[in-house]
This record gives sequence, structure tokens and C-alpha cells, in this order.
Amino acid sequence: NNRSNCDNNFQTIFNECKDLMEELDIDIKIPRITGKQNNRSNPSNVNSCEEFYKITIFIPLLDDITDVLFESEIELWYTKWIHYKGNGLPSNIRILEVIDECSYMIYPNISSLLHILASLPISVATAERSFSTLRRLKTWLRAKMGEERLTGMALLNIHRNIEVDVESIIDQFSK
Repeated sequence: NNRSNCDNNFQTIFNECKDLMEELDIDIKIPRITGKQNNRSNPSNVNSCEEFYKITIFIPLLDDITDVLFESEIELWYTKWIHYKGNGLPSNIRILEVIDECSYMIYPNISSLLHILASLPISVATAERSFSTLRRLKTWLRAKMGEERLTGMALLNIHRNIEVDVESIIDQFSK
């Protein structure tokens, strides 16, 4: 959320800094950047001071703060469950009990993760291979046959275990 609102927040902060710099009679400048840099990732085509400071300072700072907050949230969550009711980490706890123990105000990321986990099915369905006779026929023979022939071929393939008396078929067609 902080990253998505970074443009508006940075604009406010930059305007306040700009006003303060004007009061102190200091110019805002982009630092000199050399053409070839092996160990730094400075933006190469920056058009304004505002864009430069946003890309090089504000966004990396936001990322670092977010990472630190998330890591501290995980450490706090881990500590909570190690000392859970003085018994240590339970082996047979249910996800709904864990969600009840999780405060969104203290653990926002873990709370979101637990709600996603609770909404997942118990068994994950994997992609099943299709052994459908009709599908196999359609795939292999689609370009060469019409609907009537496809239906006939499907019936023959589906009922292939039925013994057919060839003589009776010849007699039937000869009539």
C-alpha cells in the first residue's frame, strides 16, 4: 500500500523540502553522475531533481522500511508462538484458532496470509490427464471427418469391448 501511494506521498514531502530549501536560500540540484558506473545503479535518464530523489532515495527507503517491518512482524509472531500459553508451539492447532489469535493491527501481513491459507482447499487439485475417448478422437481426427463419422467412430471406440460377429454384419448390409 505504501508503494502504491508513493507518488502522492513523495510529492508532499518533496514540496515541503523544496519550500524549506527556498527559505534557506539553497538550490536543489541533481548530484553529478559519471557515465560509467560499475557498482551503482543510478538512473541514467532522469529529467528532474524530483524524479532523481524519488528513484534514488525515496523508493529504496520505502522498500527498506517495509522489509524491516515485515521481518520484525515475523520475529514477533514467532516469539508469540514459542511462548504460546507456556506450552511452546502446538502441533495440532487449527487455522481458525490461529486466526483468532492474530491481531490485524499488530500482524497485518501475517493476518492476510492466514486468511488466504484458510480459504485454500484442504487438498490441492492437480491437473488431471484426460483419458476421454471423444477428446482423443477429436484431437487426432478432427480435420478429416464430419460430425456423423465422428459420432460413429466415438461409438466404436467407446464400445470396443463388445464382441462383434462379422458374418451377421455382412448379412445385415447385404439385405
